[in-house]
Amino acid sequence: KLPAATQEVLKLAACVGDKFALDVLSLVSEESANATATQLYSALQAGLILPLSDAYRIPLVFDRAESINLKLDTSRVSYKFLHDRVQQAAYSLIPENRKKSTHFNIGQLLLQNTPIEKLEENIFDIVNQLNVGIDTINQPAEKTQLAKFNLTAGRKAKAAAAYEAAVRYLRVAMELLPADCWQSQYDLTLAIYESTAESEYLNINYEDSKKLVDIVLQKAKTLLEKVNAYELQLQSYNAQNRLIESLNTGLEVLKLLGISLPQNPNSLNIMAGMINTKLSLGLKRIDDLANLPEMTDPNQQAAMRILSGILSTAIQAKPRLLPLLAFMMVKLCIKYGNSPYASIAYAYYGLVMCRLGDISLGYEFGELAIRLLDKFPSRSIKSRVYAIFGGWIEHWKTDLKSGLGYLMEAFKTGMETGDLEYAGYCIGEYCAKKLWMGEHLALVEEETGKYLKLMQQSQLEMAVQYISIERQTALNLSGKTVEPCHLVGDNFNELKTLPALMEAKSFVLVCLVYNAKAMLNFLFRNYAQALENSRLFEQYEEAVAGLYLVSVSKLYSSLSLLALYPQAGKEEQKQYLKKVVYLQNKMKKFAVDAPMNYQHKYDLVAAEKARVLGQNTQAMDLYDRAISGAAKNGYIQEEALAYELAGEFYQSLGKQIISQAYLTKAYYGYIHWGSLAKVKHLESTHPFLVAQTRTTQTPNLDVTRTTTGNTTSNSLGDFLDVATFIKSSQAINSEIVLEKLLSKLIKIILENAAAQKVVLLLIESDRLCIEAVGNSTDTQATVLQSMPFENSQDLPVSVINYVFRSQKPLVLQDATVAELFNADEYIREFQIKSILCLPIIYQSNLQGIIYLENKLAAGAFTTDRVEVLKVLVSQVAIAIENARLYAREQEKSQQLEKSFSELQQAQMQLIQGEKMSSLGNLVAGVAHEINNPVGFIAGNINEATAAVADLINHLKLYQEEVIDPSSKIAEDAEDIDLEYLMEDLPKMLLSMKVGCDRIRNISTSLRTFSRADTSHKVSADIHEGIDSTLMILQHRLKAHPDTPAIQVVKDYGNIPKVKCFLGQLNQVFMNIVANAIDCFEESNKGRSFAEIELAPNIINITTEIDDENQIVVIKIRDNGRGISEEVVSRIFDHLFTTKGVGKGTGLGLSISRQIVAETHGGSLSCDSVVGEGTEFTIALPLS
Repeated sequence: KLPAATQEVLKLAACVGDKFALDVLSLVSEESANATATQLYSALQAGLILPLSDAYRIPLVFDRAESINLKLDTSRVSYKFLHDRVQQAAYSLIPENRKKSTHFNIGQLLLQNTPIEKLEENIFDIVNQLNVGIDTINQPAEKTQLAKFNLTAGRKAKAAAAYEAAVRYLRVAMELLPADCWQSQYDLTLAIYESTAESEYLNINYEDSKKLVDIVLQKAKTLLEKVNAYELQLQSYNAQNRLIESLNTGLEVLKLLGISLPQNPNSLNIMAGMINTKLSLGLKRIDDLANLPEMTDPNQQAAMRILSGILSTAIQAKPRLLPLLAFMMVKLCIKYGNSPYASIAYAYYGLVMCRLGDISLGYEFGELAIRLLDKFPSRSIKSRVYAIFGGWIEHWKTDLKSGLGYLMEAFKTGMETGDLEYAGYCIGEYCAKKLWMGEHLALVEEETGKYLKLMQQSQLEMAVQYISIERQTALNLSGKTVEPCHLVGDNFNELKTLPALMEAKSFVLVCLVYNAKAMLNFLFRNYAQALENSRLFEQYEEAVAGLYLVSVSKLYSSLSLLALYPQAGKEEQKQYLKKVVYLQNKMKKFAVDAPMNYQHKYDLVAAEKARVLGQNTQAMDLYDRAISGAAKNGYIQEEALAYELAGEFYQSLGKQIISQAYLTKAYYGYIHWGSLAKVKHLESTHPFLVAQTRTTQTPNLDVTRTTTGNTTSNSLGDFLDVATFIKSSQAINSEIVLEKLLSKLIKIILENAAAQKVVLLLIESDRLCIEAVGNSTDTQATVLQSMPFENSQDLPVSVINYVFRSQKPLVLQDATVAELFNADEYIREFQIKSILCLPIIYQSNLQGIIYLENKLAAGAFTTDRVEVLKVLVSQVAIAIENARLYAREQEKSQQLEKSFSELQQAQMQLIQGEKMSSLGNLVAGVAHEINNPVGFIAGNINEATAAVADLINHLKLYQEEVIDPSSKIAEDAEDIDLEYLMEDLPKMLLSMKVGCDRIRNISTSLRTFSRADTSHKVSADIHEGIDSTLMILQHRLKAHPDTPAIQVVKDYGNIPKVKCFLGQLNQVFMNIVANAIDCFEESNKGRSFAEIELAPNIINITTEIDDENQIVVIKIRDNGRGISEEVVSRIFDHLFTTKGVGKGTGLGLSISRQIVAETHGGSLSCDSVVGEGTEFTIALPLS
């Protein structure tokens, strides 16, 4: 219906994309913007395209001359297709054999009209079009040009972190290169292979990247040209945790560049390297280093890149090599000048200085590295420098939290720039610091889970293990493992992973494991094991020297030695004290520059040392200083530990009141940290903390809990602590499904309110109904379906009615003696002690009641606990109202979805009805027009046959009677071949009669197929319907020049007529058989006539009766390619199609299922095996 010009411009628009600008479209259509806008206007009016702004009106108002004079910006005029189906429909108007050339011509027009300076800006639009038409290019020069364009597009996509797209462009560029590309197009080929290798690495396709790197190393002409490939190889090895391979490769390349370093350096090598570096630095100040000239020697620049590539590897696998690498980089900077990699050199030099104890100098070099980033801006180098400064240097001078900003920025930058190795290290160290700085363990668990998943997706093995260790440590402390001292769980298994880490020489990760185990064993009183793990840590400490982790290790090593001191022999005691003094000297140095991180650790060890030496007064002061310092700087876990050790110290002195005060503080400290395992341990070692516990154990833990698994008592000080309240409130408000909300609410109250039974009642239709019930002995709450309260025998009626009428809380310390209620039948029968009943009020209206009871303990519900529960109940009221609102909205949404679905079905039925009605009318008209002349011809043929027979008989009689005809008659008989004519003419008439019968059969089949159904079902012959369908499709089933005929094998059973709408069923048969033919046509592509004959296309149609279920079963099976399970699961979905643009609507099978299932009460199913074929089964009820 659209004008031809509009159709043509829409074809081009469909090639451009779902959105298109007027200037681009006018360019590719080779028309003015005004003319193009005018051509589009009909599509706008029809609603097929939509304008993206009001600017579309401008070119419709002004003519071309006026537009030029006014300098109208047509790039601001943009449109989009109404739906991708509209775009596909427009695209399908382009003949298949012209699509590639159309795209290529569009690309050429865009290229010709794009200024060189804007080529890169528009490269994607140009290349996307040219690549579709790549098969139309024959000239080598054109292929080379397109290869260059794809290289530009690939680099641009890579810079935007679109690594998959980058790989696609670059792979196309590679395919366009000639066979002798390394000889004829060396520079271009090298650039393409290098970029593709890097993009494959960034896309986590390490094997594909390595193959390309190997080719570059084999083909590159000079060492400098190979350096990029070597650098990429190092990054790939590091990301895969193949550390030794990375180091060996890096050292070999350095040797090629003239730099020899020992593979296994000793202390003497390090000392000599440091002295040489100091001599090279001479009297240069930091400012002098910042102002060094720029490095220009390409060989030295290459050496700096390779050195920087193995620095992080050396930290983990060969820690003693690290100082030599850093020294070499600094010396190269001093001798040849600064480069972008100078920042990395100075950062690592600062790291080494901090390791060697010169923290002030190390920090100055770290700051120098940060400063140089402004002089040599590079985002990839920024991620490395920030990683070193935030992870290894910052905490020696400032509080631990300060470094988190650097680490997170480095992580984000590394992920964006493709420096995955450093990104992985940064997020691992970030998670570690979150754990050690005293962050609530639930938050640590949440963050580590999030980043662990991301690293697993990025296949960064080192980062995965780094985070897994910290996450498992947090889970152990949270009480979510069976054995808290063993790092064995869903995230990390030390028994399996630790040996592999040792073999891979991942000593940083090894140290993380041993440090975590030392801390866990100390916290849970396994002092000997704690000390053993501390000693194992020290064997590999060089790998983590400079990390904050070292101070944690020294803390627990010292504490373990002092815990074992009293039981040790005299000689051992001397050794223990000597080691503690050594470790304390280190800690004291740390505390000089960063007291906020280390002073409280030093004080705590000093307090423990004073304790074992009997210096009690000094110990008391030191414990308090340690507690104060840890609290001031947010180290909640070390504050709790100091309280615990101080409490046990006072206990040993017999000062029970003071001891219990300190231990209680420790108890709350561990609760605030979220360490439920340690809370549970304290309860077992100090029973006074749970002295008032009388309720049954609740064995399971849940993320909504902050109390321990074996107490719901007053051990929390007769009130829910702030962390518990906040967490419970968040848990309640986070749930929006009413049933889940009620279950979660019951569980939270049971675990935190000293109740053995909790019942929730809500008002439904002005009646009080029981919605949920929970008992301390059950792991799950029971959610009921609004059971009326008056039908229940499990509640004290008097208590519920009192609260219902008064709308005030009721607390009974001992219900058996409460005068107003002790006569209640339920209270008398079960001898209930404590009862708490709270109204749930929302906006001054009673919503419901929460009932709590304790049969064993009187006074279980204290005033403080009741006050907190009141506040919690106010949150419950809001949450219930939100849940009810959500339920109502969900119901509305479901109604809307149902209405929409019904509307869609009605629309489909209307379309189908109109389609079949139109087809029926058409066929009826055609049949009428055909039947009249065919009837006339058939009738005359019968008469002509009889007349011809009479004539032939007459001629034969004439021949018998006239023995010697005249020569003229004889010649004429010979000319017309009378004998043959007499024999053949009856056959010709018979053939004509057969043709008429054939036409009649076709007409009958058409009428049968498209018969107009009545308003009710009628008995019909299913076989007749199938045969009419096959007749209609005969033109597609028969043989063609390229393909043999599709064989149809009919195995009809003896089935009765079925009450149905046969016209609709015929369409079902048509859709299924036509799809099978489509499948064969697709699978036959590329196969010869003979090949198809050897494995012919076959459609089997079977009908039978299922007497048991009283149904007729029709099975239509093809032996085509088959379809996948995923496609089978969606094959009946509305608008789902696997066919190309313009070949399928996605309506056929959806309508077919509707006809069979909804109209006929039957079923339509599909079974398919890939490689074997597909079978559709139609089941129709007999009655």
